Amino acid sequence: VTPSELLTSDRLGIELELENVQNRPSMAYWDVTEDGSLRNYGAEFVLRGGMGGLELENAVEELFGWLSGGNYEANWRCSTHFHVDMLDFTFDQVAKFILLYATKESELFALSDVNRKYSNFCVPVCDSMPFHKKLMRGIKTLTRTPSLGQKYTALNVLPLLTQGTLEYRGAGPITNREQMIAMISTLQGMKATVRASGEATAEEFLNG
Repeated sequence: VTPSELLTSDRLGIELELENVQNRPSMAYWDVTEDGSLRNYGAEFVLRGGMGGLELENAVEELFGWLSGGNYEANWRCSTHFHVDMLDFTFDQVAKFILLYATKESELFALSDVNRKYSNFCVPVCDSMPFHKKLMRGIKTLTRTPSLGQKYTALNVLPLLTQGTLEYRGAGPITNREQMIAMISTLQGMKATVRASGEATAEEFLNG
């Protein structure tokens, strides 16, 4: 990865699920753990904390260095999750990011596996708008409560309360390096767009 391939240095967390991983590698940037939701030696490659910049570039290189060996299976049960760091954003900026995400959701699905939008484990925002509208109304008073929402939406907001992230769950198992870079850059670009909007409120951002 060259520095120009990643759009910004914003931090992301990444989780890649694969099956038939019979020999678990020891890696510098990734924890490789058992995943009970998968079959046939299912494993999850979890980035060790949110990373950005050169550290994230190195992590991508390490992951795809291992994937080039082909000792795995990527199928419809597998997926890739991205945790977008929101700790440097205000509540209003988080709201703007969610609004922007809603306009780009189809683009994000298309970047990896358009069929993921039909999965029960990542229901699109357009199919869960009552929940997201409720979230937008109450985003400045978030509390740790089960009524906030469900995990299995394409944009899972529950990690805001525990990790300070928004989790995008709509990607299939990304085993193509260019697709991974495109997904990372798109999510980073969305943060950059929100950051550039300055003092505009979420309503002004949406209408502008």
